[in-house]
Amino acid sequence: ITQDSVFSGVVSYMSEKGYGFITEKNSNENIFFHYGQLNEPVKKNDVVQYKKERTPKGYQATDIKSNK
Repeated sequence: ITQDSVFSGVVSYMSEKGYGFITEKNSNENIFFHYGQLNEPVKKNDVVQYKKERTPKGYQATDIKSNK
């Protein structure tokens, strides 16, 4: 995975604590995200595009945009 790869998925969970998960379209993997990585407001079930960054706990979505 290169830093510039863009992925697509659906926001599957959003917490009141400021984080959520995106279910990746191709792998069905759940990708963690923090609200600070949102470029615009999103809601549960929105289709989004994002980049991925490897963290000690696995991948995290960054640079998240709604795919309208």
